[in-house]
Amino acid sequence: MKHGARSAVVDGWVKRLAATGPVSTAWSETATDRDSARRQRLIEANGELSTLLWVMLILGAVGVVGFVLLYADPEERALGQGFFAGSATAVVVTSLLAVALLASPFQGGNGSIHPNAMRYTLALLQAEGAASPPCDASGNPM
Repeated sequence: MKHGARSAVVDGWVKRLAATGPVSTAWSETATDRDSARRQRLIEANGELSTLLWVMLILGAVGVVGFVLLYADPEERALGQGFFAGSATAVVVTSLLAVALLASPFQGGNGSIHPNAMRYTLALLQAEGAASPPCDASGNPM
């Protein structure tokens, strides 16, 4: 997902699990939920906002900053006007950066989604002495 693509390893495991048939009733009941959740994560992994949306966001940002600058009063102190324009600009730029960050949650870096829940689950399984996984550290079947 970090690269916006499917994983051949995960696809192989999905096919392999599907070929073995349902392990239990709970497994078969949640299989559809897992598949649809995976599809949704793959869609979100692309992290692309349409060009039209970016154009609208940037035009809105320019409009807000321009509106603030139009209200500049030559009789007011420059420091106060600078803070007013600077704070409005900072809010607009921060908002655009937040949209860019949230548009690509799996790309790495600050604010991105990491597999912490999976690491926690694996640690629990190891602590409980669960059977060793049928794969190596890269997810390839043994």
